Amino acid sequence: MATALTPEHRRWRMKVFAATWLSYVGFYFCRKPFSAAKSAIGESMDWSTTTLGNIWAAYLIAYAIGQFLAAQMGTALGPRKNVLIGMALSTCVTIAMGITVTPMVMAGLVFINGIAQATGWSGNVGTMAGWFHKHERGRVMGAWSTNFTVGALTSGWVMAAVLDVYTWESTFFVGAGVLAVVWLQYLLFQRNKPEDVGLPPVDDPVTSVDEARSADPPVKGWAAISPESKINLFLVSGFYFFAKFIRYAVWSWAPFFLIRNYGLSDGKANLY
Repeated sequence: MATALTPEHRRWRMKVFAATWLSYVGFYFCRKPFSAAKSAIGESMDWSTTTLGNIWAAYLIAYAIGQFLAAQMGTALGPRKNVLIGMALSTCVTIAMGITVTPMVMAGLVFINGIAQATGWSGNVGTMAGWFHKHERGRVMGAWSTNFTVGALTSGWVMAAVLDVYTWESTFFVGAGVLAVVWLQYLLFQRNKPEDVGLPPVDDPVTSVDEARSADPPVKGWAAISPESKINLFLVSGFYFFAKFIRYAVWSWAPFFLIRNYGLSDGKANLY
């Protein structure tokens, strides 16, 4: 039988849901500034489109590598420390990006930011797993996963408002400020699991399949995944791999394209 939830469980689950949801929304405020201000940076610093593209490629490469590193760090440190470190690092390098004057330094900072940003998804999903039963996760995570859409939209709108009034450097400072506030609320309201606040763990009921498996020697790693699950894993990861090409091409280059080809202002281009 699944663990009965107490009122305190429910209160903490709401806190954790909100803290982790806001965390991933907040990550976008340090992910978006370079893309939002890309055209203005190129004009101000006299950097070519190729240079800007190479700098952004550094982020994408780092973000891909960071997915593997974040998984290892999450296992070693736990979701809380992993995400807090990632948000703090992303905040600091985003501030530094706002005062950078050379392409190589900018590329290095963007690379570090990519590593830091990679802690967000796995760390926060790991937290949610500790607070919700398996039978709840489809419904709960469906609502929770709105964070990446909300984060992409709201950060773009904020960057647009900033660029309408201030210089491109301000997008980095505002983005870092937002993530710093999100970091603080995460520190206050996120916990890895119920036991961290003196509550019983959220256990799932033991099924007949679980009992049958318990008699077998424990298997870990890749060998523990069934052939059917491996096929599903490859199908989902393959779809996501190609979907990322479209998604990142649109949101990271659309403002630049609209500014350079259709004469939109930096602010207006980031509203689309």
